[in-house]
Amino acid sequence: MSTLGLAAGLLSLAGDPDDLPRSLADGLDDDAVVVRKDPQQDDQAQDPLKSPDRPRKDDLVPRPPDGPLLEHPHDSIGGFFRTHLAAKAWEDNVWNGYLTQPPVLVPLGLAVGAAGASHWDKPLAESIQGTLGDQRKIGDYTMYTLVAGSMLLSVLFPGDGRNGWDNFWEGAEVFGVTALVTSTLKVAVGRTRPSGGTHSFPSGHTSAAFAAASLIDENQGGALGVSAYGLAGLTGYSRIESKAHYPSDVLAGAAIGILTAGVLDALHWGNGRETHGIADGGLRLELEPLGDRGALVGLSFKY
Repeated sequence: MSTLGLAAGLLSLAGDPDDLPRSLADGLDDDAVVVRKDPQQDDQAQDPLKSPDRPRKDDLVPRPPDGPLLEHPHDSIGGFFRTHLAAKAWEDNVWNGYLTQPPVLVPLGLAVGAAGASHWDKPLAESIQGTLGDQRKIGDYTMYTLVAGSMLLSVLFPGDGRNGWDNFWEGAEVFGVTALVTSTLKVAVGRTRPSGGTHSFPSGHTSAAFAAASLIDENQGGALGVSAYGLAGLTGYSRIESKAHYPSDVLAGAAIGILTAGVLDALHWGNGRETHGIADGGLRLELEPLGDRGALVGLSFKY
């Protein structure tokens, strides 16, 4: 990551935030700094720089580290855990911004479809098998293309309000969690594949492909997002056609990939409207108390 900091200088805080220049005062979060006045300062007569309206060092209380303005989620191990495990971030960004919103109906619908399709898995699979010439490599190529493409696009061409550094780590987290959930279910269910192999449910190729397609759609959207979902669908179809999976395996994999990407994308970036996420990109205002003389204010942005 490249971080460019522009020091705005030492600002003498005159007690009331209204005394700040409007361009800086507008950028301050209400919770960023708490200033308390103490008109009974005993040492003000000894130091002409001190006045009842000038905050002391212990009067400046920095914002807690889980706030998006002062904490970067992927710059340190401590910052990672403080931001990713913050209950407030999960409530605001994941629960309110995604899990209770209409987009979550897509993975839920796929999960319900997987449960329903399981009763007709064998006849459905037999009707699809061999329609592409039994070419298992089709699913391999499309899946790898989507995963690699989603990482490159998110780093080189991040969406509005995002940055390549946080996008890279978000993608790594999405694919890591998707693989973990998929592998755990494979072992727990232990379903036999149509070809006779093991670990059929759910489809790992499909879960990774749809997770990648979701990331592309969140960053670029439009025709590129639609095309990504089309390739992900082809991945799932190929897995059935090549006798590697049943239809319910593929539907469940798609649900896992979309849901995982949706949850972690909401955690990192919010929904772009009411919530903003722990990796809220773009311009940042940072404030460092400097005792009785004021504070160092800086602007930084990530790209």
